[in-house]
Amino acid sequence: AAPDARSAQAAAAVWHDGPVVMPDVRGLSARRALEALRPLRVEVRVDGVGFVASQEPGPGGHVDVGTSAALRLERRPGAVETRSAGC
Repeated sequence: AAPDARSAQAAAAVWHDGPVVMPDVRGLSARRALEALRPLRVEVRVDGVGFVASQEPGPGGHVDVGTSAALRLERRPGAVETRSAGC
Protein backbone atom coordinates (compact mmCIF):
# COMPACT_ATOMS: atom_id res chain seq x y z
CA ALA A 1 0.00 0.00 0.00
CA ALA A 2 1.10 3.56 -0.57
CA PRO A 3 2.41 5.46 2.47
CA ASP A 4 -0.71 7.63 2.64
CA ALA A 5 -2.95 4.55 2.56
CA ARG A 6 -0.95 2.90 5.37
CA SER A 7 -1.18 6.08 7.42
CA ALA A 8 -4.94 6.19 6.93
CA GLN A 9 -5.29 2.51 7.89
CA ALA A 10 -3.27 3.02 11.05
CA ALA A 11 -5.24 6.14 11.98
CA ALA A 12 -8.45 4.15 11.62
CA ALA A 13 -7.34 1.68 14.31
CA VAL A 14 -9.81 1.59 17.16
CA TRP A 15 -8.48 1.22 20.69
CA HIS A 16 -9.82 -1.67 22.72
CA ASP A 17 -8.78 -3.68 25.80
CA GLY A 18 -6.71 -6.31 23.98
CA PRO A 19 -3.66 -6.18 21.77
CA VAL A 20 -3.86 -4.29 18.48
CA VAL A 21 -2.14 -5.05 15.19
CA MET A 22 0.95 -2.99 14.39
CA PRO A 23 0.47 -1.21 11.05
CA ASP A 24 3.16 -1.02 8.39
CA VAL A 25 4.66 2.45 8.79
CA ARG A 26 7.81 1.76 6.75
CA GLY A 27 8.40 4.45 4.14
CA LEU A 28 6.48 7.08 6.08
CA SER A 29 8.11 10.25 7.40
CA ALA A 30 8.78 10.25 11.13
CA ARG A 31 5.91 12.69 11.65
CA ARG A 32 3.41 10.60 9.68
CA ALA A 33 4.52 7.39 11.40
CA LEU A 34 4.06 8.93 14.86
CA GLU A 35 0.65 10.26 13.87
CA ALA A 36 -0.33 6.82 12.56
CA LEU A 37 0.80 5.10 15.76
CA ARG A 38 -0.80 7.59 18.16
CA PRO A 39 -4.21 5.78 18.20
CA LEU A 40 -2.48 2.57 19.33
CA ARG A 41 -1.33 4.29 22.55
CA VAL A 42 2.14 2.72 22.48
CA GLU A 43 5.39 4.37 23.47
CA VAL A 44 7.49 4.94 20.33
CA ARG A 45 11.29 5.14 20.32
CA VAL A 46 12.78 6.80 17.23
CA ASP A 47 16.36 6.32 16.06
CA GLY A 48 17.66 8.48 13.21
CA VAL A 49 16.11 11.12 10.97
CA GLY A 50 14.01 11.00 7.84
CA PHE A 51 11.77 8.09 6.84
CA VAL A 52 10.97 4.81 8.58
CA ALA A 53 13.30 2.10 7.26
CA SER A 54 12.40 -0.57 9.83
CA GLN A 55 10.08 -1.02 12.75
CA GLU A 56 9.74 -3.29 15.76
CA PRO A 57 7.36 -4.96 16.21
CA GLY A 58 7.05 -5.55 12.50
CA PRO A 59 3.90 -4.98 10.46
CA GLY A 60 1.13 -7.30 11.60
CA GLY A 61 2.70 -7.87 15.02
CA HIS A 62 0.55 -7.45 18.10
CA VAL A 63 1.13 -4.70 20.64
CA ASP A 64 -0.56 -3.92 23.92
CA VAL A 65 -1.41 -0.44 25.14
CA GLY A 66 1.53 0.96 27.07
CA THR A 67 4.15 -1.25 25.42
CA SER A 68 6.87 0.17 23.22
CA ALA A 69 7.64 0.20 19.52
CA ALA A 70 10.89 1.19 17.83
CA LEU A 71 11.34 2.99 14.52
CA ARG A 72 14.69 3.22 12.70
CA LEU A 73 14.81 6.14 10.29
CA GLU A 74 16.92 6.76 7.18
CA ARG A 75 17.31 9.99 5.23
CA ARG A 76 16.23 8.31 1.96
CA PRO A 77 12.55 7.28 1.74
CA GLY A 78 13.41 4.17 -0.29
CA ALA A 79 15.64 2.53 2.34
CA VAL A 80 12.98 0.15 3.65
CA GLU A 81 13.97 -3.17 5.20
CA THR A 82 11.62 -6.08 4.67
CA ARG A 83 11.32 -8.99 7.05
CA SER A 84 9.48 -12.24 6.75
CA ALA A 85 6.56 -12.74 9.12
CA GLY A 86 8.45 -15.45 11.04
CA CYS A 87 11.37 -13.21 12.09
